[in-house]
Amino acid sequence: MKKKVLIKYYEDDEHKIRYFLSGNQISDHCLLFLNGLYHDHSAWTKQQSELYFHENYKMVFIDYRGCGDSINKSGKQFDFFDIVNDILLIIKQENIEHVTLIGHSSGGMLALWFSSQYPQYIENMVLLNTGAYLNNRLKIILKGLIQLIDEGAELSDLLLLVYPWHFSRLYAEKISTMWPDIYLKYAAYNRDLVSLKYLIQTIINAPDITSILNKITFPVLVIGSDNDYIFPAIHQNEIAEQVKNCECVILPGNGHAAFIENHKDVNTLIKRHLVKSNAYAIIKAEK
Repeated sequence: MKKKVLIKYYEDDEHKIRYFLSGNQISDHCLLFLNGLYHDHSAWTKQQSELYFHENYKMVFIDYRGCGDSINKSGKQFDFFDIVNDILLIIKQENIEHVTLIGHSSGGMLALWFSSQYPQYIENMVLLNTGAYLNNRLKIILKGLIQLIDEGAELSDLLLLVYPWHFSRLYAEKISTMWPDIYLKYAAYNRDLVSLKYLIQTIINAPDITSILNKITFPVLVIGSDNDYIFPAIHQNEIAEQVKNCECVILPGNGHAAFIENHKDVNTLIKRHLVKSNAYAIIKAEK
């Protein structure tokens, strides 16, 4: 069954944000997906095609400022809080009342901070291969990317350098013939190099979210991987230790993008989490 995708925009004097709608458009329950660096909405293909999600939830996918067809009109440096505000503006424009945030990598950090600032919109959350802060090794890598961009390196070459680290060795070998197409697609998505530098700098300067974790009371599912070298499992375990209503699953054999390379298990875990969270919401409402 072909899944219809609608393209919409939020626009003001400062910027124009493109986002995509899929799934059940009349549902008042929404799965809002937040990408990591480099990815566009197509990275979530296996989630978009999951029948349970598609039939029961409106699904929203956002291009961050300066990514894809989203335009940073002002040309000014934006920050972590600007992106969080963009998410809020889209939720308001779509008049969404019941949101499940699903964030991968840096998108998980955005999800955590958003939920601490606007908890009234959030019913539950799924965090994929993410953490509450960047470790110093990752900061050094990201600063190195900015330096290479400044020195004129081709973006497709940079992705060739960093993107394979998203996957386990076995999966990377499995899709090795697809690498050229993947690099070109994500290079096109990140073609505004000034905005890409701003986005990377935004993630480097992201606040340490650890201090707000114990304030989260809604259900949270954290999924990590034992072969994730970007956000190792210690990051997911630290979140689970501090969030009161949290389940943490570390998948064996997967890399940083488990929602791509092991989508069946990840989708099953998300579905189970949504069913449990709906039951939790009903019990809470009846009290």
